[in-house]
Amino acid sequence: VEIQETLRALREGFCDSGRRIRVIFQPHRYSRTEQSYSEFCGCFHDCDELWVTDIYPAGEAPRAGLSGKQLADDVRHENTHFLTDLNEGLEELFSTFSDQDVVLFLGAGSIGIRGAHLVSEKSAERNAA
Repeated sequence: VEIQETLRALREGFCDSGRRIRVIFQPHRYSRTEQSYSEFCGCFHDCDELWVTDIYPAGEAPRAGLSGKQLADDVRHENTHFLTDLNEGLEELFSTFSDQDVVLFLGAGSIGIRGAHLVSEKSAERNAA
């Protein structure tokens, strides 16, 4: 529900701007992903593009049939992709962002730290150029 409301608010705030809302989502914990699976599958309709990473395990063992790839396949959004490798994938994905894009990093694992570091690195590179 929180994801859906966050994206709805972003869409309302930027609906007339022509800006794309691009989301990178890292599911957190196998137990939480399993518990919220159907909710996750239907909550991303207000973004223009969704990238799903592997599940951040936070100490939990993997569960059979449950993965970030499977979630990406099951999400009801026409422009959903799976990031096989978080670090390389973010680096490559970042090169496709425009200054007009609204980019949202969602998750409680390493995505927040990695996303913040990448934004800082790229901002420093742009300012140096």
